[in-house]
Amino acid sequence: MLFSLIVSKQAFCSLTAISIATMLLPSAFASAENDKAQGSKQEVQVPKTKTLKVLDPNLFEYPMKMGYESAKKHPEVVSKLFCYCGCDKADNHKSLMDCYTSDHGAYCQICLEEAIKADEMVGKKIPIREIQQKIDGDFAKLYPLAQPTPTLLKYREDLKKEGLVLGSLNKTGKKTSGSQGSCCGDHSNKKK
Repeated sequence: MLFSLIVSKQAFCSLTAISIATMLLPSAFASAENDKAQGSKQEVQVPKTKTLKVLDPNLFEYPMKMGYESAKKHPEVVSKLFCYCGCDKADNHKSLMDCYTSDHGAYCQICLEEAIKADEMVGKKIPIREIQQKIDGDFAKLYPLAQPTPTLLKYREDLKKEGLVLGSLNKTGKKTSGSQGSCCGDHSNKKK
């Protein structure tokens, strides 16, 4: 009896959804046809880039949670920062924000440190441009690739257009002393 009640309830919900859809669709088509007949040119605005959602910080333990919290609280800042771990090549990331739309940020010391430092600076009311300069100055030397990718070159060009100058990259492509390592430039260390 319970099984038949569940099936009946599911069938009722499905029929209700179908009924609502059949009532709404004809009016939507009629409205579109009416606009077309009147010569109305309504363009659909499609965003050029897809904005991915930051993963829930509560999925992670401290200190990884702090990086996700920073990305969630300050997307306008984190999306303007370049990530110097090498994920621009390995994972096609365009900014530090991309690291926090997957579990990548939880496994990368560079991503984590950049996000936490940005959060601290936002808390001190430091402007985005100065945050960018500080992050770039502190982390550009950790960039693990011998040659900058097109993504990094574009980031640097955009900074120049804004009157900001980024210090020189580590030309050897090797980790500098004191670095915590790279998750993307050296794939032998990357968590899978």
